[in-house]
Amino acid sequence: MTRKQLISLLLLLLGVILLTTGVQEFRLLSSSYNTLFTITPQQEIQVLMILGVAATVAGFVGLIRDKVL
Repeated sequence: MTRKQLISLLLLLLGVILLTTGVQEFRLLSSSYNTLFTITPQQEIQVLMILGVAATVAGFVGLIRDKVL
């Protein structure tokens, strides 16, 4: 496995983890809220989901690009 494939695979795994965490946070939104942070739970979920999608897409494209080229 080349270095680029390893980085792409790690990005893909990171994206899946972030997406999973975002979905879990969404489910637990009403039951827990930490008032110490100025960021709202909705914003935190949006950030997790956006970063998760971006990392997943980057990892997937990196893996596919090596196979196509």
